[in-house]
Amino acid sequence: MSTYVISDIHGHYDEFQEMLSKINFTDEDEMIIAGDIVDRGSKSLEMIKYVMNHKDNISMIMGNHEYMMLNCYKHGSLDNFNIWFSNGGKSTYSQIEECSDDEINDIISWIKTLSYSIEVEVGEKIYVICHADPFAAYSEDIVWNRISPEYEVNDEDEENKIYIVGHTPVIRYLDKDTVAKIIKNNDGKLLFIDGGAAYPIFKQSRLLCLRLEDLKEYSVQVKIC
Repeated sequence: MSTYVISDIHGHYDEFQEMLSKINFTDEDEMIIAGDIVDRGSKSLEMIKYVMNHKDNISMIMGNHEYMMLNCYKHGSLDNFNIWFSNGGKSTYSQIEECSDDEINDIISWIKTLSYSIEVEVGEKIYVICHADPFAAYSEDIVWNRISPEYEVNDEDEENKIYIVGHTPVIRYLDKDTVAKIIKNNDGKLLFIDGGAAYPIFKQSRLLCLRLEDLKEYSVQVKIC
């Protein structure tokens, strides 16, 4: 059994399936998705249905894109829809609206249940996984804040704790000719795993996945939809 973490798939269902094949993911393994399975890519609904149908061994964390989607369906204000659509939500909305009312209700009910962070113990380490900012106090900040590799983790009482986040594409911090890869902050306690799949126009963008048992990294190139 292995435990994997992946983030910011953004509707790239085919690349996600390619990743599952690449890591030989089985029913005995576990995967934690650190948010943002929807928007920008063309197959957000397929991603939602797949994760909903594999709850036994795939855990999902709230990302800012699920947060925007939920706000739209809960409150329905024009401002909320403008924010969501300006962040790639229009294609997701079009797909969701093709579903029956019962299907839509099931999807929204599921999103409401998503955690904002998950802790998992693997070996002698405790991994704290969230979408954007594991140190924020409020839910909106947890999914929206951007922290950089310069961030210093101040938790001397938790020396065995490692934090894993998505949200901020690592290609922001890499040379333009460097293919996306997982990066760490200076003390190695904060890992960034968003390979920029939301922006396949950049050739260095990748879907990234991390196996926690040995910190082995996997990547899949993202295709332009």
